[in-house]
Amino acid sequence: MASSSAAGQQRSSRSRHSPFKFIAMFVGTAVIGVALTFLAVRNASKELEIVHAVDNLHAMLLDRVAHETAQRGAPLSFADVEKLAAALGTPAYPVIAVRDGALRAVEIARPPLGISASQLERSRINRRGGYTDAGGRGLTWVQVAIPGSPHQLLAAHELVSRNAEALMSAYRSRLIVPAAFYIWMTVWVALILNNLTKRLRMQKDAVEHLALHDALTGLPNRNYLFRHLEKLIESARTRSPGFALAIVDLDKFKQVNDHFGHDAGDELLRQVADRFRQALRHGDLVARTGGDEFILVFPDSDTHSCRALCDRIIESLTRDYTVLGHDIRIGASMGVATYPTHAQELVELARKADRSMYAAKNAGGGVVGYTGE
Repeated sequence: MASSSAAGQQRSSRSRHSPFKFIAMFVGTAVIGVALTFLAVRNASKELEIVHAVDNLHAMLLDRVAHETAQRGAPLSFADVEKLAAALGTPAYPVIAVRDGALRAVEIARPPLGISASQLERSRINRRGGYTDAGGRGLTWVQVAIPGSPHQLLAAHELVSRNAEALMSAYRSRLIVPAAFYIWMTVWVALILNNLTKRLRMQKDAVEHLALHDALTGLPNRNYLFRHLEKLIESARTRSPGFALAIVDLDKFKQVNDHFGHDAGDELLRQVADRFRQALRHGDLVARTGGDEFILVFPDSDTHSCRALCDRIIESLTRDYTVLGHDIRIGASMGVATYPTHAQELVELARKADRSMYAAKNAGGGVVGYTGE
């Protein structure tokens, strides 16, 4: 079969399999999007819990400081602040004094926190405090100013995440329906886009086919032929031994048009094209280049090796045809030249094959191989 048929099969196979990949890509993207949304909601829930815990701890410590310092009239010294910290602190809520409100004054690994000043500063989430990991424990911490004193108190509390899971559970129940709708919508969008791209691809293939194929017979045209020959020449220069080029002209075709009309001539050409397709081997090419002129290309062949095939093609073309109710018999003449034996330029190769075809026509039809000037 001609090489153009193989190309058509490849396009057909690509069209069959590409929709599933296209839809799978969209649906997979939707599922990933839903998963990322749930992950973002989970992280946001935890962050909201941390901010809420920091604010609550700050408010609680601020109230206790205000209550303890309400009866004091004079400013508190740092020693007083340390005593206040000891009074307010508990094992669950350790409190330490911060000189002049500067975190850098907090010593590294200072009991009972065991957190460096730089670690605290990096973990700050707002002006009240922050959240950090200390020895595998999640700690919220806050700074509270002491009225009438430049010093501050720093308190910490281990955060046991409960509200985040509750928030996540609530969000999850509310996100299931939107997520299902999002995936459903994505599937439909994928189907619609796939249908549109399929139509565009079919239109593109149709335009390419018209540009490279004969509208009457469906065979490759001159444009396709020369592209194919350029590839063969490039291949022959590096790897393959060469190829044979044959020009075929139908004898008595003009009489068919004159006696039975152009519709009969067109139908005859379509039947001739079918006989070419049936006779050619895989990898061979036939192209219609004129009214009743065809060019055949036989890769990896010379004049002698393709002679039996050429004789079989001529025999097939000269059998009787039934065209629009009429029995018609025509002849065929074929001239063959090979690359690079007879010519190394495409124009010269076609000229010598054409000369051989006219020699065959003058001899009454059949096959003539190029033998020289």
